[in-house]
Amino acid sequence: MLRNWFMRSFGAGTFSEFWQYWNPVYGYFLAYYIYAPLREICPRPMAVWLTFLTCGFVMHDLLGWVLARRVRAPEMTVLFSFLGALVLLSEWLHLDLSAHTLPLRVLMNTTLLLAAWTATRLVVGFAGGTG
Repeated sequence: MLRNWFMRSFGAGTFSEFWQYWNPVYGYFLAYYIYAPLREICPRPMAVWLTFLTCGFVMHDLLGWVLARRVRAPEMTVLFSFLGALVLLSEWLHLDLSAHTLPLRVLMNTTLLLAAWTATRLVVGFAGGTG
């Protein structure tokens, strides 16, 4: 089951599909309680990006701060801002590898994740985060 989850996520033809498969529980919550209300008041790209920001802040940074009882640099918020931007950029570029081989799709999704992570490390490092 775990193998199928990884293969479905990393083998997705688009980066947007990757996120649909990656965490369906978070995805359901975010789609109905964050994205849908945002979509009523702002254009789709902004709603998508703000949904990623909300996920990074509320479901990762804020939760981590509460559990650790300490506030740190909002690394996950920064990471999810890049991930959301990459979803939108890949859609704008019509980057769809559905017709290509599984290894190529895995490579694409992994590369996008690593690009966002690398950018986050640079930003948090420059901002004096403790990472």
